[in-house]
Amino acid sequence: MKKLSMQATLALTVFCALSALAPTPATAETVNLELISASGQQVGQNYIYPYNFSVNKSPSTTPLMCLSYSAYDAFGESWTAEVESISGVKQEEAAYLFNLANTTPSDDLNAQYAAWSLFDSAALATAPDLAAMNTLLNAALAFADNSANNNFYSGFNLYVPVSGWPANDGVPQTLIGYAQPTEEVTVTPEPASLMLLCTGIFAMMALAYSNRRATLARVRL
Repeated sequence: MKKLSMQATLALTVFCALSALAPTPATAETVNLELISASGQQVGQNYIYPYNFSVNKSPSTTPLMCLSYSAYDAFGESWTAEVESISGVKQEEAAYLFNLANTTPSDDLNAQYAAWSLFDSAALATAPDLAAMNTLLNAALAFADNSANNNFYSGFNLYVPVSGWPANDGVPQTLIGYAQPTEEVTVTPEPASLMLLCTGIFAMMALAYSNRRATLARVRL
């Protein structure tokens, strides 16, 4: 019975070591967004950046840029969004355009329409200045194509709606904004550390088992 228990313990240790090597899915952060106001100019039915949101019921607002031209949200509407890192050329261009709207407010109108057009060609039909918009799109693509700018995108996040809007309402807007500091960071052991721990446990158990067999052999002699 003791021999069986030892084998089971060793098997469990091996399983632990193998599990440490297996990739684990990352858990995405989600936040509650509530649309408070839009302080950008209105062109027809469309407001342009900035849209002011309360994030997780914060009394202060966070300015975000809309990337969904055909989606409409009402003031006071709220939903849950998944916070995602920038990935892919179009998202990189959107980050460039969002930053441009902040650093050069005179370009905010064309930057907003350029960002919309990246994901919805319907924005082209209402763009106030196609030539200026295309100039910004070309600049955004050139910036994204330059690998020297890769570290730039870590300063931005996407907010992709996942749940919480009324059943008879359309999907809320996907938004982009500057990355916000994380209030609480949970440290997860790295696979290499887990492997080292499990290997050490395995070695100690194996040594103990070997010493026990040697002791039993001496007793029998």
